[in-house]
Amino acid sequence: MAPTEGDAAGASIPRRMRVAAGRGMDAVQMLSDTVSESLRNRRDPVQVAQRRCAAARHRLVGWSLTALVLVAVSVVYLPSAWRGEADGAEYGLLVLLIGLFVFAMVG
Repeated sequence: MAPTEGDAAGASIPRRMRVAAGRGMDAVQMLSDTVSESLRNRRDPVQVAQRRCAAARHRLVGWSLTALVLVAVSVVYLPSAWRGEADGAEYGLLVLLIGLFVFAMVG
């Protein structure tokens, strides 16, 4: 038997749709609130300054470690180049490493 308009199953279909639509609207509102809060935080001057400070700290650590590695590798090749025992590839590598070190220090 097909449900009629007065039947419980037939009358609950529009109610289910209203409940589903209401839940969908709640989800959209929560998403909208989250996005607006995220945009507000992104433009907050204090948080922008904190992000820039953290980024500068990470760059400083990265370039410092790069400089230390370049100095260590250069010190390994420098004595042989100083004594004249190095070949052309080692001289080229030494010049490249010193150039990278200067770039890391100067920026």
